[in-house]
Amino acid sequence: QIEAEDLGAAEATARRLLDVLNDSPNSPVTRAVMSPALYLALIHQRRGEQAESERWLGRLDAFRDALIDSAPDDKTGHLLSARIASIRGNREAMLDALRAAAQRGLRGDWLLRTDPTFAQWRDDRLFQAFLAELRRQGAALRAELSQSKEGTALMARD
Repeated sequence: QIEAEDLGAAEATARRLLDVLNDSPNSPVTRAVMSPALYLALIHQRRGEQAESERWLGRLDAFRDALIDSAPDDKTGHLLSARIASIRGNREAMLDALRAAAQRGLRGDWLLRTDPTFAQWRDDRLFQAFLAELRRQGAALRAELSQSKEGTALMARD
């Protein structure tokens, strides 16, 4: 259970961080800032506070747009788009954004299986099919890498 004063402090911090990063959306700390704001939106949504949730999601929409504009070939903005759509309950937009993230380098399904913003979709047939495809692609990539000396060295580092 999150106390109201803790939630208020978390919101103030996330608001300040978003203000700073809206000026530089491709910053290395982008992911660290996105998550608190997303989780605040999710908490408000789960508490039935739709207006508060949407207020955070609206700020994240603007941040996502800036992020995709600054790095269109990077997966991060599309993954953020998927997380926002998931919180809003829009499965089609979420899956479209996940596909875009996968085309830009999203590998493996661990994040999607553990991220609370995707929890409502864990038993969804289409979400599970997407996760299975990510696992299949990951296995194919590992098999391909294991066939080369460079790939074997790269996999050994992970």
